[in-house]
Amino acid sequence: MGFVLEQKPSETVAASNLFPYMMDRIDLNRAIENICAVIKHAHTLLIILDHHLLRDGIYRARLSEVYELASKTGKRVITAAEYLGETSVIDKALRWKEHPDEAEPLVELARSVLPTNFSERE
Repeated sequence: MGFVLEQKPSETVAASNLFPYMMDRIDLNRAIENICAVIKHAHTLLIILDHHLLRDGIYRARLSEVYELASKTGKRVITAAEYLGETSVIDKALRWKEHPDEAEPLVELARSVLPTNFSERE
């Protein structure tokens, strides 16, 4: 953490593991503390979240402290997908769960490129 703060980055990427499968509550809390430390002490105005933590449909709720602090300090916390102007995969999946018809073109694409016996178990 000290190294990141010493570098005075203009943008910072924060990556973590998948909770609770690859990290426990202590690790999650530590990740939140570290991201908050970057928000408080680094000169960066943009923090990009990436990796496994974002694969959880409630990642925004889990990181509410991070988003609130960023908002209070005039900094932005976004996902790597949002940085690229895209919708994150988890947000797409949550939308498709509510509107399965919107996922149909993707399902058809998958069917067209996967072998016909792809889903069969041996």
